[in-house]
Amino acid sequence: MTLEGKSLCYRYRGASRDAVRDVSLRAESGAVSTVLGPNGSGKSTLLRLLAGGVQPRSGTALYGGRPLDQWPRRLLARQLAVVTQHEHIPFPVTAGNLAAMGRYPHLGPWRREGAEDRTAVAASMERCGVAGLEERDFRTLSGGERQRVRIARALAQEPRVLLLDEPTAALDMRYEMSIFRLLRELAAHEGTAVVLVTHNLNLAARFGDRHLLLEEGATAAEGDAADVITGENVSRVYGWPVGVVSQRFQEGDAPQVLPA
Repeated sequence: MTLEGKSLCYRYRGASRDAVRDVSLRAESGAVSTVLGPNGSGKSTLLRLLAGGVQPRSGTALYGGRPLDQWPRRLLARQLAVVTQHEHIPFPVTAGNLAAMGRYPHLGPWRREGAEDRTAVAASMERCGVAGLEERDFRTLSGGERQRVRIARALAQEPRVLLLDEPTAALDMRYEMSIFRLLRELAAHEGTAVVLVTHNLNLAARFGDRHLLLEEGATAAEGDAADVITGENVSRVYGWPVGVVSQRFQEGDAPQVLPA
């Protein structure tokens, strides 16, 4: 089952131009697709369109060849999980209970949480490095711990498609690397389609399969890392001169950006 955006356009009320303009993206099972671009280029808006959070002005977002608005919400929630950039939790809740919310689409109105659900939540927290924080009030956690609990909640859904908006922005190097490696593992070994918005061009090149570079809401480049993350493309789109060198990692060769 593939998540696909076709010629998506979206304009915020009162805006003079589209935030997303004729952008297409195809998220394949088993692949990490990254969405890149400077601030204000439309990355988060595109993710909202692909998640069904907003309706496109034109174009279509589909899952399994079916428009998102034709899917029953609970059924779609079993397939797609989203980690947004910002989330306000105003009420007291433990980290474990927040992660367990990822199981809601599987429970329905009459089924209580069972052993299978508790196992899924525990496994997701372990994978995100937050096992042992289950009884902590979520509001008392550090920014990085909160983010990893939110990712654990998404993994507890056991989705076929995982959409993340800058999931490592609040994380230190160790956890940023562990999350990128986890996303690569989910795609390569579990067949998850991962769509990742990130500002980290170097880790995107290293762990991603396909890349979409946005500029002022439109597609500036699309394809594999060697075609997208070039000195010419990055310098033009980000408005800053860079050099790009190829470096070998355990994941393979990847272009790495060096600002001038």
